[in-house]
Amino acid sequence: MSVKHDDLGLQFGHEVRRLRKARGLSQSQLAAMIPTDTSYISKVEHGHRTPSHDSAGAWDSALGAEGRLAAMLVMRAMHQPAQLPVAIPSFVGRNAELAHLDQFLARPAPSIILVDGPPGIGKTMLALRWAHRVSRRFPDGQLYIDLRGYSENGPPVTPKDALGEFLIALGVPAEALPEGLTQRAALYRTMLSKRAVLIVLDNAAESPQIESLLPGSASSLVVVTSRRRLSKIAITTGARRITLSSLSAAESAALITGIIGGERTQGQAGAVDALAARCGYLPLAMRIAAEQIVNHPYTSVGTFVDELASSGDFIRALDVGESLAVRTVFSWSFKGVDCNAMRLWRLLSMHPGAQVSVESAAAMGGLHPSIARQLMDHLAEVHLLEPSRDDKFTFHRLLREYATERTLAVDSKVERRTAVHRLLTYYLHKSRHASTAFAPNRPGPIEMNPAVVGATPSRFLDSTAALAWFDTERENFPLLIRCAADHGYPVLGWQLAVTLKNYLELRWHPFLCIDVRQLVLNCAKPANVPTGES
Repeated sequence: MSVKHDDLGLQFGHEVRRLRKARGLSQSQLAAMIPTDTSYISKVEHGHRTPSHDSAGAWDSALGAEGRLAAMLVMRAMHQPAQLPVAIPSFVGRNAELAHLDQFLARPAPSIILVDGPPGIGKTMLALRWAHRVSRRFPDGQLYIDLRGYSENGPPVTPKDALGEFLIALGVPAEALPEGLTQRAALYRTMLSKRAVLIVLDNAAESPQIESLLPGSASSLVVVTSRRRLSKIAITTGARRITLSSLSAAESAALITGIIGGERTQGQAGAVDALAARCGYLPLAMRIAAEQIVNHPYTSVGTFVDELASSGDFIRALDVGESLAVRTVFSWSFKGVDCNAMRLWRLLSMHPGAQVSVESAAAMGGLHPSIARQLMDHLAEVHLLEPSRDDKFTFHRLLREYATERTLAVDSKVERRTAVHRLLTYYLHKSRHASTAFAPNRPGPIEMNPAVVGATPSRFLDSTAALAWFDTERENFPLLIRCAADHGYPVLGWQLAVTLKNYLELRWHPFLCIDVRQLVLNCAKPANVPTGES
């Protein structure tokens, strides 16, 4: 494959031709002195070929260049950066994501790939793994920079400083760097216009931080990692996106086993699976936990898992020095997040269900649903929440635990109790409305207080919508009734159970009935309700 034209290659060729003519040599005479063939001399003089550094002495000697040609070849090598950090050797899984990245590269004119996902999910590891795999496709080098968008190592890198580092790596002397951002960006695009360079922009904070770092041509490829979705970049450039989620159970087991070693995990598959599940299949958490086991060679995996389970503070148990603390890595996600969104995020950790609807979130925060949606979208943008089906959002298990820790530390007891009361009241009235919608002649046999201001649920259009709501929410009711008992609202817990009566008569769920009956009995005595009525 022919080497692409580049500025230094052309300069070298022009200097060879000038020296050859100055010495009165023909191309064939020079070829005999090197030695090589005449066609190669022609290609060098036209910038199509550049000799290796090992042969520089022969060119200098033949043309009397006194080392100038060798120096030019050294400079050319220096201007082909190879900045990719080492890829972690214990990388496992992500085969589907790697295949998608390969497909992106195979399509015409790839230019920008965005890799986003929650903290600790392995974005950088995936990007570096793939970048090393395809680096040979980019003969003019690889550029890498940690933009420190979410890091303890100082503020985010400015676009101007990032461009300065890249331009120096591409051969611009430090003293010749343009002063302004616009001028640096223009020079950067010019230098990359005829080059095929792989550029990894790691740990980006937001779209404006990377806009000036994007080359103007499609000959180079940019891979960006970020905890944000960077929607502006996706919209304005047509960038391809990969959003990472937790590893599969099998991948997680392979990751833990690879770090601990097959001998120590032999016969402990169940313990390995339990450790992976407790870590929420989050790569960072699993790596830290596995390394802790490695550091305690006489502790079995099962014993370690039992100790974690009994610790009462799983996230703290995963701290390995401040720089490797899971909670510290999580906390970096708060940079640039709206304070109202953070308040809602903390309060949502007290929602007992696996999924949180926008309307129930609005009730907890005392917000209008449209405001709640904006805040939840903002949280999803930085992957502190994840969108789910039926217009709901979910927490990653460890992020929920961290949010619970933060609400206990930041929000007052009154504010937390108020949020739970709003949530329970919302579900109580929503359930009553749904029951009335599909059984209008059989209202629930309870008197209810009016809905709390700020927690008033919307009405159902018809019985189909009401039944669909019950179908999607039914798993939450035992959790809500238990939540009511735990937070000192037994009357609300008992009333929630009663509103289920019509639904359970229509769609019998025996295990749900058993759970609800036991829970409502627990609420009946504190609520001063006769047991027979429950």
